[in-house]
Amino acid sequence: IANYRKIFIFLLIGTALTFHNMALLTGKGLDDAVAAGVLSVMALSAMGGNLVSGYLNDRFPNRLVLSGAQLLLIASMLMTFGISAPWMAFVYAILMGAGQGFGMNTITVIWPNYFGRAHLGSIRGVAMTGMMAFAAIGPLPFSALFEMTGSFGLAIFAFLALPMLCAVLALLATRPVQPVSLTERPAGAGRSDSS
Repeated sequence: IANYRKIFIFLLIGTALTFHNMALLTGKGLDDAVAAGVLSVMALSAMGGNLVSGYLNDRFPNRLVLSGAQLLLIASMLMTFGISAPWMAFVYAILMGAGQGFGMNTITVIWPNYFGRAHLGSIRGVAMTGMMAFAAIGPLPFSALFEMTGSFGLAIFAFLALPMLCAVLALLATRPVQPVSLTERPAGAGRSDSS
């Protein structure tokens, strides 16, 4: 369940920033063409993030890669405070896209690695419903804070604590202990030595 929350947070913030991309970047003085181009770079970077994280997930603990995805999200959020030139917007797009690629790939891998494949359909069904809900509501608090302040700065700053917490929790995550049923006990388990 804890791993779901980490990706829910990623979708909440990632969708909010992507949804408000045009307003965020034009509010920094960049033109519409740059703001639109950032989305293409973000998508390409997400593809690259998927490939790199696929390699990493096969070689390192998934919790480390998931924490890395959160760190990329944190870096992209921090980058929004200093964007003043097109190249900075594209660096932001690379960080955000790579983080999205890392996060989506890792969560796909971590489910069977942590919970097995027997109930993967049920697990993914519940998780994907939550993920879509968080993605749908993500832009709303950003919009509300923008309406109150005239800037996305407060929203980004307020939500910055979430991926920070998730990065730490990902590092501390452990694989759930699966109960052993009577039919799966190793030979000799449960027998008394007196027989």
